[in-house]
Amino acid sequence: MAISTNKLLIGSDNLITVDELKDSITGNYENNADSVKATVCEPTSKTLNVSGVAVNKGGGLVGLPLTSHGIAVGKYVMIQETKEYDGVYVLDASTSTDEIVITATYVAETFVGMENVYEVIDNGNEVILSYVAASNGKYQGILEDTLKFIEDVSYYIFVVIVKGSSKSTSRNKWKATYSS
Repeated sequence: MAISTNKLLIGSDNLITVDELKDSITGNYENNADSVKATVCEPTSKTLNVSGVAVNKGGGLVGLPLTSHGIAVGKYVMIQETKEYDGVYVLDASTSTDEIVITATYVAETFVGMENVYEVIDNGNEVILSYVAASNGKYQGILEDTLKFIEDVSYYIFVVIVKGSSKSTSRNKWKATYSS
């Protein structure tokens, strides 16, 4: 399953609306997802090291190679395009300058340079979106009021949909603009 949306709005009341959420293959509106969540990330990403490998750190921790990443311990990150580690994680205290450490089940993986790590902005993690009845793929949720956007800065907003055993993510670049 692949999803897409061309309409994403965040109002001054912190209401996030994803409109016309569709299955990219069939073109049908997605009106009966088991869950839909949005995660807001910084406008830049970092790429896991080419030919680097996931490392079993023990105790349910996995190390991923990311040279000079600059992301603080305790911050949330969104990982995309891996075979085994796509999702949102909090960085463990054992994270170092060149390795991020996450809580996950270890599965061997060698990275090819297409895997990206995005830093989640404070209070922008996995906002639950609810279906608006009798709509064409419209989902809404409320962002934390402490979430602050900077005008004219673009952010990535990931919309993750779960339907049965399928999970799909849409990455949308969104620019914060204000109108009166």
